[in-house]
Amino acid sequence: MGKRLDLLTAATAFGVAAYVAIIMDCVACGQLGWSDGEIRSIALLIAACVALGLAMDFLGRRWRRADR
Repeated sequence: MGKRLDLLTAATAFGVAAYVAIIMDCVACGQLGWSDGEIRSIALLIAACVALGLAMDFLGRRWRRADR
């Protein structure tokens, strides 16, 4: 089995992520009482952490191949 990501899987993942984001926004605004600025700040911080983790994983794999 290959490790390719087909279009249907990517579209489904994108749709699920969008629904989760909408639900989390409703909970944060309605139940927790957070402002839009607080939600934006937290979302940017989490996105930066995820991007840093992905970059470290990608660059780590690339550097390990160069050593061989």
